[in-house]
Amino acid sequence: LVELLKNSARATVEISGGDQGRVRERPIIVTVGADPSQVAIRVHDSAGGIPFSVADRVWSYMYSTANQSQDGTNFSQQGTPLAGFG
Repeated sequence: LVELLKNSARATVEISGGDQGRVRERPIIVTVGADPSQVAIRVHDSAGGIPFSVADRVWSYMYSTANQSQDGTNFSQQGTPLAGFG
C-alpha cells in the first residue's frame, strides 16, 4: 500500500509539472471499506492511470512506471538494495 501511495504521489507531481498549485488541484483520495470478513482499500488520483498494456506487470515488485534516470536506466533495471532477500 505504501508503494501504491508513493507511486500515486510521484505521478501526480510529474503530471502537474511540479507546480504546487496544480498538485493541490489533484488530490489523492484513499477510501477504506470493511465488513466483518474483509477490507477493501481504494486509491484514486488524477495522474492518468496505468496503461492497460502493462496491467499484468504492475504486481511485480520490480516494475515501475517511473521515468528513466539520467544514466538511462529505470528503476526496474537498477534493482533495489534488498532485491533477492525476500
